[in-house]
Amino acid sequence: MLFLRSLENSCVMLWLLVLVLPGVACSALTQNLLQPDNDHRDGAVAVTTRPHIYYCRSPNMEVFTCWWHPLDNNSESDDNITYSLTYSLEKGPRRECPDYVTGGPNSCHFDSGHTSIWTTYCMNVMARTSHGVFSSKDHCLEVADIVETEAPVNLTYTLLNETEEEAGRTAMVSWVYPNPSHIQYGWIILVFELQYRRIAEPNNWKVKGLLRKPCLELLDLPVGEYIVRVRCRSRNNGLWSKWSTPVLLCVPVKSTPGAVAVTTRPHIYYCRSPNIEVFTCWWHPLDNNSESDDNITYSLTYSLEKGPRRECPDYVTGGPNSCHFDSGHTSIWTIYCMNVMARTSHGVFSSKDHCLEVADIVETEAPVNLTYTLLNETEEEAGRTAMVSWVYPNPSHIQYGWITLVFELQYRLIAEPNNWKVKGLLREPCLELLDLPVGEYIVRVRCRSRNNGLWSKWSTPVLLCVPVKSTPGAVAVTTRPHIYYCRSPNMEVFTCWWHPLDNNSESDDNITYSLTYSLEKGPRRECPDYVTGGPNSCHFDSGHTSIWTTYCMNVMARTSHGVFSSKDHCLDVADIVETEAPVNLTYTLLNETEEEAGRTAMVSWVYPNPSHIQYGWITLVFELQYRRITEPNNWKVKGLLREPCLELLDLPVGEYIVRVRCRSQNNGLWSKWSTPVLLCVPVKSTPGAVAVTTRPHIYYCRSPNMEVFTCWWHPLDNNSESGDNITYSLTYSLEKGPRRECPDYVTGGPNSCHFDSGHTSIWTIYCMNVMARTSHGVFSSKDHCLDVADIVETEAPVNLTYTLLNETEEEAGRTAMVSWVYPNPSHIQYGWITLVFELQYRRITEPNNWKVKGLLREPCLELLDLPVGEYIVRVRCRSRNNGLWSKWSTPVLLCVPVKSTPDKLLALLLVTGVGVMLLLVIGFGIILQGKR
Repeated sequence: MLFLRSLENSCVMLWLLVLVLPGVACSALTQNLLQPDNDHRDGAVAVTTRPHIYYCRSPNMEVFTCWWHPLDNNSESDDNITYSLTYSLEKGPRRECPDYVTGGPNSCHFDSGHTSIWTTYCMNVMARTSHGVFSSKDHCLEVADIVETEAPVNLTYTLLNETEEEAGRTAMVSWVYPNPSHIQYGWIILVFELQYRRIAEPNNWKVKGLLRKPCLELLDLPVGEYIVRVRCRSRNNGLWSKWSTPVLLCVPVKSTPGAVAVTTRPHIYYCRSPNIEVFTCWWHPLDNNSESDDNITYSLTYSLEKGPRRECPDYVTGGPNSCHFDSGHTSIWTIYCMNVMARTSHGVFSSKDHCLEVADIVETEAPVNLTYTLLNETEEEAGRTAMVSWVYPNPSHIQYGWITLVFELQYRLIAEPNNWKVKGLLREPCLELLDLPVGEYIVRVRCRSRNNGLWSKWSTPVLLCVPVKSTPGAVAVTTRPHIYYCRSPNMEVFTCWWHPLDNNSESDDNITYSLTYSLEKGPRRECPDYVTGGPNSCHFDSGHTSIWTTYCMNVMARTSHGVFSSKDHCLDVADIVETEAPVNLTYTLLNETEEEAGRTAMVSWVYPNPSHIQYGWITLVFELQYRRITEPNNWKVKGLLREPCLELLDLPVGEYIVRVRCRSQNNGLWSKWSTPVLLCVPVKSTPGAVAVTTRPHIYYCRSPNMEVFTCWWHPLDNNSESGDNITYSLTYSLEKGPRRECPDYVTGGPNSCHFDSGHTSIWTIYCMNVMARTSHGVFSSKDHCLDVADIVETEAPVNLTYTLLNETEEEAGRTAMVSWVYPNPSHIQYGWITLVFELQYRRITEPNNWKVKGLLREPCLELLDLPVGEYIVRVRCRSRNNGLWSKWSTPVLLCVPVKSTPDKLLALLLVTGVGVMLLLVIGFGIILQGKR
């Protein structure tokens, strides 16, 4: 009864609650209808839109930024709107934007500490106003999907050699990615797209897409003018960069000079001995070999003291057109008379006799390790003493006493470029420079054998700085500051530097400097920036630079002794323009023809800061100088060039030093010289009837870890049975830089070149070839160009094992956890390589039915629901950014056994259990019946 009564009371309470709730809801609704828009009763306009994230971008997969549109209709009465961006990683907790400043207004910047490239970010923006909070829709992204690279820069081209067979001209187009740091760690692999069209066909772009290299040969371009442009993107992402600044490519009409006869003779132009024990001589071959007689052979013969003629002992060691005399063929007090003979189908051409004594051609190496130490100052010293010392690089050359070295040291103040002071015929590799006044000095040294007048090259110069002498006591400040140098790189900004007071005493070390200036006799103003140019400088940014106005400035030094003012220094910015030195000085030898008396070299270069000249304030003119390497003072000058390229016509065979500088067309201050380049004009190829008919070729290159790599080549196929002494050398260049020789012929085995970590650059194009020197001539392989990132071939995984996971009644099969290990963790510890794996497995009875699990990120995988049986499992790997798979791992046999089902035991347990239950039931029944 009590239960029924409580149930009745509960039903009554529920009924009353149902009756009350609709009334409350209706009253609230009625109140809202009677007082519409309560929040807007003061005349404010409703904010009806929400913010939204419209753009996110990562330049390099290491940082990224997102921007949002704010609320559209902010009322004037509500201008205190605040925005906040929150985000989560993989459904994790919400976090707030780490940086609202770097990306500008309405943005959030994620630095490298907040950027995870394989994680999904979900973010939204909230706008808090007096009307309420307005939230954007969630914006989800992965950093790898928003990579948008910079546009390529320095788009240039070189027209390659024309020949009679060419239907047009070939242009080698190259460019540079502006921020190599974005791609140096391998997160981004760039691909490029090049487009070009005739200038008269504005809509007819021809496309060359998905290029891996920052260069492309455009083949057989007809004569005309073309517009070329290029863009790039990450290989794994579809967002193209903006287009590069287009370049105008001009294909001129083909030149056809007339035929020229073979008229000259060979001549020996240079002989050198580094140590009086060996020496080498080089000769110039015939200048203009005709095509009808390309099988010219050279031989050098010599005699000792009018003795019998002998032939050169070694044509290989010194390189082409040389003869090397080893220690067994060198006599230091004997006269050698030698000449070179060229045998052609037109006859035999002989050089003049060249006579020498080895002691007269000794040319030593340049000293190295030039250093200095300032010795202690004393009261008596008028200046400072510097102990300068150096080292001879090859002590073995002088250890037997054949050569006694003497040295010459030169030094000058850095501000006096032509006022060298000379200390000559020094016996020791050191010298005290006494009483050097305060200042900065350039010091250099060279050497020669005491008995010979051929000086070595100069050592690398060193900057010797003599600081202000410390004077512990009150010393009067007697000099004034002075402005010694002003420079503008681009007519948009400029900087001036001054020398401070010479002898600041310790009792008055609180000297302050200020620079003031006036424009056209206007009011005095103070320097706008004392920091950018470094100590004792004033920098004028673009807002303080007027290019057609005269600046008059002076510097004041305020000390406890008084105020010291420099003389007024007046200038016009246009008169202090000093441009940067040109860079990327390269050359291309144009094709030789029958008509050419020599070879033509197309030399080109780049101005390092195109932004300095893009607005037309500066029009550059260039000066190119070149000389033979053996004629150090005989520079030939090509001046006032308008274009960053020049054809050097009819260069005879030999080696040349080329350099270039530039200045503004309206100003006389030349830039510094570019880094010089060695231009080599080789002997004209003469592919005549030669026993050895093939060339070597590079067939395989591999890098295991993007830190080292090795290349292998096939040697010449048909070495004669007479036992030719063939030698191979591999040379390479980086990004069209100078040629260098292979650093290591041993590590990779025979016919190989190994590049260790010191010689490996992963984002640089290597172009290499192999030369085979035989008695028949020199045979060169084709150029083999590569990027180390494209030849990465990893090691095969090891320790492939598996574990069968627990079986259950529900499982249709068994699950196997397969795992493996990469054999060299050091290859991947620095992040150059991110591995992906491919696992394959098959039943042992189905040899061709491999099942594939590809592009795995982790070194393990669960194989689900494997039926009973035996399986072969193997795995391989590669770099995520490269398609060269490793070899397969050693395969493992995976056995899925029959599921354990002990039927007899189960039946016994069931029977026993049922019997026990029956006995218990019967027993309890008997007990209950006995109690009744």
